[in-house]
Amino acid sequence: AGVVVALALYNSVQLPLQFPMALWYKLLGKPMTLELLEEAEPEVAKGLRDVLEYDGDVEQLGLTCAATIDYYDTRRTHGLLGGGTVGVDVAVTNRNRDTYVSRYVELLLSGAVRDEFDAFRRGFALLASPLLSLLHPADLQLIVCGAELPRDMRELERTARYEGGFTATSPTVRAFWRVVHERLDDAARRRLLAFVTGSDRVPPGGLQALRIVVQRNGGHDSDMLPSASTCFNTLLLPDWVRDDDDADLVRRQYHRCTTFPDTPALKCFEYRIAIPTSVRYIGVAAGAFD
Repeated sequence: AGVVVALALYNSVQLPLQFPMALWYKLLGKPMTLELLEEAEPEVAKGLRDVLEYDGDVEQLGLTCAATIDYYDTRRTHGLLGGGTVGVDVAVTNRNRDTYVSRYVELLLSGAVRDEFDAFRRGFALLASPLLSLLHPADLQLIVCGAELPRDMRELERTARYEGGFTATSPTVRAFWRVVHERLDDAARRRLLAFVTGSDRVPPGGLQALRIVVQRNGGHDSDMLPSASTCFNTLLLPDWVRDDDDADLVRRQYHRCTTFPDTPALKCFEYRIAIPTSVRYIGVAAGAFD
C-alpha cells in the first residue's frame, strides 16, 4: 500500500483515501498526541482526557499503568512503564497520569500497529522524496488525497480553456456550464470531475490548477457522445446546441438515457472515455435532467 500511495504522489494523482491524520504524522516522524487519537479512537481518547482533567484523587479510579489491546482474535495486556508487563500492578495517580496517558496513546497509535506501519513506510520510502520531511502532515495529506470538491465550481469554469472552435460564449459551452452550476447535485459534480480528470478530488492548487479543456467534437447533427481524455483533463463535447437555449442538448441526452433512469433531478447516459491503451464505455451521471 505504501508503494501505491508513493506512486500516486510521484505522478500527482490524488487518491480518495480516508487515512487518519496520525498516519501522516508517523510518516514524517512526528510524535503521537492525544488529539490524533481523538480522530482514530474518539471514545478511548475521551476516557484518557477525563483522566487528565479529573479534579479528585486519580488513584480512586482504580486504574493501573497497563492497556489491553485486541489483536484479531486474541487480547493482550501491555505494561506502560517498560517492556512486557511492567506497570500492570502500578496504580495511576495524579503524579504519573501524564505518563500513563502519553504511553497509552503511543501504544495505540504506534506499538499496536508497528508491523503494519513499518511495511507501509518501507513501501512509501521507495519512491517518496526525502524533501517531504519539510512538510506539515496536513500538507502531505492534501498533496496525496486532495480536497473535497467545493459546491461552487465557477473557478473551474473561469480557468477552463476551449479548443476545436469552441469559445467561452459558444451556445453549447454556455449550456454546459449552466447545467453544471444549476442542475447537477454534489454527487453528479463529483462524477463529472472524475469523468474529465480521472479523479473526483481537487488538487492542492484548487480547481484552477486543473485547467480543464472543453474541445468541440462534432457538429449540431452529430451522433457522437461526450468523451474525455483524462490524461489531459480534456472534455470532448459535441456541439449540440444551436442557440443559447439548452433544450436541444437536454433532449438529446434525455433520449440516450438508459443507464440510471431513477437518478433524482438528472438523467444519465453513456459516455465514452479514452484510456491510454484502450477505449471503454462507462455510465456516468451527466447534464440531462427532468
